[in-house]
Amino acid sequence: MKNIRILLLNIAVDRSDVSLGFTSSWIKEFSYQYKFVDVITLNKNEEIELDNVKVYGLSGKNSLGKIKKLITLRKIIRELTNLNKYDLVFSHMSPLLLIITKLFNTERSTLHVLWYTHPMPNRIIKKLVLYISLLISNKVVTASNTSFPIKSKKVLNIGHAIDYENFYLERDNVSISKFLILSRISKSKNLDFIIDEFLSSEFNQMPLDIIGDCLTPRDYKYKQFLVNKYSHNKNINFIGKVKHENLSSILSNYDVNFNATNEGFYDKTVLETIANGIINFYTNSDYSKHFSRESRDLFQFKLEKNSLSNKLNKIKKVDSKLLTKFIDELQNSVVTESLSSIVYRINSSVQNKPSQ
Repeated sequence: MKNIRILLLNIAVDRSDVSLGFTSSWIKEFSYQYKFVDVITLNKNEEIELDNVKVYGLSGKNSLGKIKKLITLRKIIRELTNLNKYDLVFSHMSPLLLIITKLFNTERSTLHVLWYTHPMPNRIIKKLVLYISLLISNKVVTASNTSFPIKSKKVLNIGHAIDYENFYLERDNVSISKFLILSRISKSKNLDFIIDEFLSSEFNQMPLDIIGDCLTPRDYKYKQFLVNKYSHNKNINFIGKVKHENLSSILSNYDVNFNATNEGFYDKTVLETIANGIINFYTNSDYSKHFSRESRDLFQFKLEKNSLSNKLNKIKKVDSKLLTKFIDELQNSVVTESLSSIVYRINSSVQNKPSQ
């Protein structure tokens, strides 16, 4: 595959965004492999200062309604696809933009790839958009075996792409005193379950910080529920958003992270905290590929009463040297999902494209 020109479609270009700040790093990686990189984004909050990268799209402060935004993006896509011949159109979590691009890009040699890692949308229209994007794509790449909600031979699990070198921290001494939930505040993340279990454990007087915030009105309602429920627990702290570019240094202050997502959610926050040398208690078996049988027994819990609290109580008795060994093993495992290999993995996924 000749890496000449790529069109990237995404939700945001904003390094300060705690959830999507990493997309700027992705763009930088693509710029090393492609001579020309064009980016169309729904939220353009910064420029990428690279000679071969051009960013188009809507300002994050744009007040246009949904229909007008769609018309504006349609115009940008039509102009770029008429002007340029793309080797690859790669859409990150934006199946609708991929569909629009496919309508205007008539070049048969262009490969269309969707990245999507999330459970099935609830709304019918979004389900339809996802089905259509799968149909018209040459490939769909996702992070784990359960993170794309539709079964298809087109779907390929290529893992995540974390900035491993940035997050990596060597830990000489392991302590169990500073606890963290690094997560979007959403009911799907089962944060109240984690907090209840934490408060039922022998660590219930230690501080537990929740870093992350809401995206939707439903999320804000859930956050208010959490704030009210734990208002009398002074050790439960809702920190809110932090800039993605500052996240690695902030994580160095913590020892333990909790993640209680079900299958379908393969959160890169778990991989980032592992790279940072943080102990992770988790539920989703997709993460188990990074854990040895011994460490899996210690850190994987179920969404059942006392499952997590019992695991927490047991860890107090585990030798510090053994915990250090587990951390080293996990860090050596997640390096396979580092940012530096994402372009290679995406390009490899489309070397043998299926006929359409």
